[in-house]
Amino acid sequence: MRSSAANFLVESGGEPGAPSYRLFHQALNDTLLDDRQGVSLPEEDEAALVGAFIDIGRAGRWATASAYLLRSLPEHALAAGLLDELLGDDDYLLHAELPQLVPLAKHAESPTGRTRARLLQLTPRALAATPAERLALFSVTEALEGLGYAFGRHPGLAAYRAWWASSTPRRELAPLEGHDQRVRSMCAVRWPGRPETIASVGGHGGRVWNLDTGQSPLVHGTAGEVARSVCAYLDDGRMRLAMGLADGRILIRDLESGAHLRTLSGHRGMVNGLCTFTAGGRTFLASAGHDGTVGVWDLAAGHGELLTGHRYEVNAVCATSGLLVSAGGDGTVRTWDPSAGAELQVLRRHQGPINDLCTVTTADGRELVASAGGDETVGLWEAHADPSRLDFLRSLFGHTFAVRGVCSFTRDGDTFLASAGGDTVLLWDLATNRYREVGRDDGHIWSVCHVDVDGRPVLASGGPDGTIRLWDVDAATDPPDQETLPAEQLAVAHWPSGKALAIGRGDGKLALWSPDTSTVTYIGQVDGVLDGRLGTVTCQPRDGARRDYLCVAGQGRLVLRYGFGGKKAVGPVALSGIGGRNGAVTEFRGGMLLSYADEHHVFSVYLNPVDLDLLEQDPEIQLDNNRHRLSDELFDINAICNVGGPGFVQVFAASGTQITSWTGYPDGMLDQGGELLEYSPAGSIGVPRTISDLAALWVGESLVLAVTQGPRIDLWVAERPRSPLSPNYRNLTLDGTLNGGAGDIKSLHPFTADDRPMLAAVGADRVVQIWDLNARTGVMSIPFPHRVRSVCFDDGTLYVGLSAGVVAVRLSPEVLHSRRDAEERRARR
Repeated sequence: MRSSAANFLVESGGEPGAPSYRLFHQALNDTLLDDRQGVSLPEEDEAALVGAFIDIGRAGRWATASAYLLRSLPEHALAAGLLDELLGDDDYLLHAELPQLVPLAKHAESPTGRTRARLLQLTPRALAATPAERLALFSVTEALEGLGYAFGRHPGLAAYRAWWASSTPRRELAPLEGHDQRVRSMCAVRWPGRPETIASVGGHGGRVWNLDTGQSPLVHGTAGEVARSVCAYLDDGRMRLAMGLADGRILIRDLESGAHLRTLSGHRGMVNGLCTFTAGGRTFLASAGHDGTVGVWDLAAGHGELLTGHRYEVNAVCATSGLLVSAGGDGTVRTWDPSAGAELQVLRRHQGPINDLCTVTTADGRELVASAGGDETVGLWEAHADPSRLDFLRSLFGHTFAVRGVCSFTRDGDTFLASAGGDTVLLWDLATNRYREVGRDDGHIWSVCHVDVDGRPVLASGGPDGTIRLWDVDAATDPPDQETLPAEQLAVAHWPSGKALAIGRGDGKLALWSPDTSTVTYIGQVDGVLDGRLGTVTCQPRDGARRDYLCVAGQGRLVLRYGFGGKKAVGPVALSGIGGRNGAVTEFRGGMLLSYADEHHVFSVYLNPVDLDLLEQDPEIQLDNNRHRLSDELFDINAICNVGGPGFVQVFAASGTQITSWTGYPDGMLDQGGELLEYSPAGSIGVPRTISDLAALWVGESLVLAVTQGPRIDLWVAERPRSPLSPNYRNLTLDGTLNGGAGDIKSLHPFTADDRPMLAAVGADRVVQIWDLNARTGVMSIPFPHRVRSVCFDDGTLYVGLSAGVVAVRLSPEVLHSRRDAEERRARR
């Protein structure tokens, strides 16, 4: 700035290496603006400036744009009427500071702008992601939600991107992600002059959410103790947060700063519920104890007393203007005089435990109490002041699972009650006792609360995966008539007539899809309902032509299919699983060996090339002698896997924390009884846990058995056979550990990519992790908004079966190759 104009400017900060300037004199600034108004309208100037800024950013695809434009341009674009143009810019969304953009996106007016606002709402992980990570995340969201494929076809580099999907779009307004375990309790945070928000607890901490951005800027830690309940209240103008812990303590924190204020102790077990009430001008906290007591705490004095009466755990407390109400595992609703500590009533209506309570204030001033019953009903009770008592009104029927949460709100003179049971949230109009479904998760909902967002009622539900889902009451509709069914199992088969993605659906039907175009071709059912187990295996019958067989188990029959128009071969063996965790199929000497399990036994079926020819000629031929029971009674068989070697096949089965193996010989017979492998069940975690899944695969010349217990994967190398006449790999040695995500790993899926052994791990946190077993390193993590049911890989594409459909995700060869190249460079050094 060397011109004479520099005399009127002063540096006002900015990013390192890129200072920004403003006019030195505010009076000069005001004068210039006043003079400008006589020439053009401020809106026209704003639009011209924003247009120029957009041109500058697009010149470098926003990768070289100043931090100011990435942060503050959305505000200027909104004022200039150009926000929709900015939202439609793919590259700006990849580089912008999304916490500033997301709150403004709700003002979008064009179809493209509203589509992008929806994309941002449903992809909360993108806010803290890099541009490459955002590209991958956005591609999955837009594919699953039917929002287009702009990011799936974007030229930028990403570790993965969704190529196509067939799924039911989500109905929630937005998800809030951050808890590491199920969301057990939530409450609305209402303070004068500020937007309402939500406080929640789940796992090892409490969070307070910014509902504009979907972020939780402050986490209230619990020093490793699980938090069970939460309550927010005003104390002399400051908002406080009370959190009930599993060890019986109640922590009092300042909500904004997180400062610890006080610990209340007295319960001998979990604190399941909290609420506040006033008496004599003082604020009290009531607590529901798993030890069967109700706590009443004077928050100013910092002490309290425990009231006894319940026979089992107390799950919930709430207060009317004259009563303290509690309910719990004994199925009773009890009323108390909190000042005297006296029990007033013991009321019974529910046929089972009561999980939650809330106070309902009607438009005409009546006070009601709603109770969430384990008997699938919601109870309504009316409070009376003289004398103080609670009378039963009626039961509400609509849920098909235990009701775990209730909350209420009044709007435009009408009183509504929301209840959560199973995977659904129902909204009740108490004037008519009629209900409608507002939201549905794909797991059991643990809590529900109401909050106003921009003047409209919003319901929040706490899910088992640590996600809070926001439901717009005004926009809520009943579920779509045609929902995409869960993809329980997936397998890819290569046939002369084309490549097929086989999907075992939630309705028991088997569907064939063209995996490149997602064109669906149904092949119907097998004797009624399939059990959802699929597998593919390449065999070589006597005609010498190698072909892929698709193996399907259902209704005690084995179905083999080898082409879109090929014959079906039906065997008589009783199977409970082919492929997946309850069964496996492996090529063996030109035929196939299938292993599967019922609840307590392991079986094998060997179909040699002659058997395959016979089955193709006569699908009803009986092959009873091909089925063999391998094991005596085992305890709860959790997983089975096969692995083939030169001239043999090995079967592994997990039962509890134990692993048993069987070896198959050239005639297809497996050794009877099996051999219990010697290894440390505690693995790397130090404490033995039930094995969730197994996967056996070759890593170089080593036979590696991947075993998952909890959130980790232990890699065990099997001892080489001592004699080629007895090719039994036995005795496992721990050779490494793969650390998983936030949740337990549910299933393992080995595959080969670029001639390298890979492992896909499906977590309870809805994340699929990909591991390179040569390098023992993670390649990528792919989060999904739905539960992952199944995974298979073919030709660079990972097909993922979800509780809401299926999605094809292409893995970046550049990322896979860079991992390989880095490993090779390390090896050369």
